[in-house]
Order: sequence, then C-alpha cells, then structure tokens
Amino acid sequence: MDGQDGITLSERLANFVSALRYEDLPPQVVARAKSALLDTLGAGLAGCRTSEVARVIASVRDCGRGGTATIWGTDVRSGVTGAALINGTMAHSRELDDYGGCGHSGAVVVPAALAAGEHEAVSGRTLLTALVAGYDLAARVTEAAGGYRPHNARGWHSTGTCGSFGAAAAAAKCLGLDAAGTAAALGIAGSYTGGLWAFIVDGAMTKRLHPGKAAENGVFAAHLARHGFTGPAEILDAEWGASVRRSRSWTPPSSRTPAAPPFTPRSARCWTSSPGTGWSPIRSSGSLFARPPAPCGSWGSRTWPRPSTPR
Repeated sequence: MDGQDGITLSERLANFVSALRYEDLPPQVVARAKSALLDTLGAGLAGCRTSEVARVIASVRDCGRGGTATIWGTDVRSGVTGAALINGTMAHSRELDDYGGCGHSGAVVVPAALAAGEHEAVSGRTLLTALVAGYDLAARVTEAAGGYRPHNARGWHSTGTCGSFGAAAAAAKCLGLDAAGTAAALGIAGSYTGGLWAFIVDGAMTKRLHPGKAAENGVFAAHLARHGFTGPAEILDAEWGASVRRSRSWTPPSSRTPAAPPFTPRSARCWTSSPGTGWSPIRSSGSLFARPPAPCGSWGSRTWPRPSTPR
C-alpha cells in the first residue's frame, strides 16, 4: 500500500487513468500529444521496409495471427496484439522515434493505443487521452525506478520494463476499462514486463523488438483484464513485484519528483506532479506533459548534454 487512502500504488495510478478525460487536458498538452502521434507514425513509416520488421511480420504470420488491424505503411493486416508488436518494432527500427520517459515511449505507447483504438473504433479524443495516460505512466514508473540511467545501468532496458505499464494504460483507456480493470491490466503487464541490454554486445535485433513486445504486452494485458482476468494489485508495492520495484533507488511513482536527466529527448516524455493536476509543457526533464515549471530554463531551449550511456 502507498499509505494514501489504503490503496496500492497501481490502484492509485489506475484511478487517475480511468478518470482522465479529454476535457481535462490543456490545449498545449493536446497539441503535444498530436505531435507525438505524428512523430511516431513518421518513424514507423521510415522503418516499415527494414529487415527486422520483415522478420517480425513473417513470424507473426507463421504463428497464425490473422486479423484486420493495420500494419503501418503496408497492406498487411494482423490481429490487435500482432499489430502492436509489429508497429512497435517498426517505430524503433531506425532509431528515429522519440526518446525520454521510459526510454522510447512513443514506440511503445502509440502502437499500443492505435492497435487497441482501431479495434474499438475510438474517437480521436479518446485516442489522444490514451496517449497522454500512457506516456505519463511510462515516465512515472521509470522515474520511480530511479530514472533512466540507474535502471538501465542494472541491465534492464526501460523501454521494455517500464514501457509495458504505459502501453497497458493506453490500451486500457481505449478499451474503456474502469479503475479496477485498469489496475488489473497494470498488474498483468507488470508480471510479464522485461527487456535486457545484452543486445549491446553483438548488436542483436532484439533492441528493435523491445518496444514492440512492450506494446503487445500492454494490449494483451488490457484485453485479459477486460474479460475479468486479474493481475497483482501490489505489482508496484510487493517485495516480489516488478523488476522496477527492486531498483536500489526505488521511490513510489505517486510521489517521486523527477530530476532533469542529462540526455536529449528526440521528442519528449510526460509527467504530472500529482495525477490530474498541474499540467503544463515545460523544458524541465525534456517533458511533454509536465508538472508545474521548475527553475530550469525556457521551453524553447533544446541544448542538452549528450548521454554517455547507450540508448
């Protein structure tokens, strides 16, 4: 339990996600969400002909995952989870996707939201709200795990480990899950989250796959929750909770204050100081959807030190 109202951390976050409405979002946030959507689609179209994507499409077909969901930039169709997997891999295949939050938030959250949203025929407003919720959850869990560098320095790839939570939140929003269902989706996604930096030794293709797997994980978790499948309510509280929980610098995601990371986001990430309050776009931490401004310079400045840690 997080000590507030006797509910778990994931339940508190689920309450925020399920209650979030398009009308709650300031115009600046909506504009940035649209930009994140278009940016990720552009990165995906740039990567739709890569060898990694071709191999994932072939593998999905071999496994018999037919359906009507759109595979970006192609005439291929797949099931909802297959589309999330393929499009997430596609968006990251040329390393042109946004950078920040959970790592590569757009390549995880946008494919999950579009796959789930297309299947449910959601409105554009619902889709944008789902994107905001997904970006926020992915960033929040990453910051709670100590931030990008500490979490990744332990061998975890935060795009996969923390991104799965964002994908589950976005998909849950598209599916219209209530707070209990959203909490279940977060618990299920957290149970199967993963991603390791072992690919850096030999340049294996798995790095491109991690966003896709996280997107697929979140979408399937939301569908399981829709049908009453339960996930651990204490996925972020329990001693044997998610890998992010066992970070040496873990801080509950409901209370952690983000520090400005020493890297350059390709686009941005998102954050709220407290769920549902203080939305405003700022340069702090390279944020898209951020907490009230801190004394860290103007939004217009884009000069940041380059990272020494591989992305």
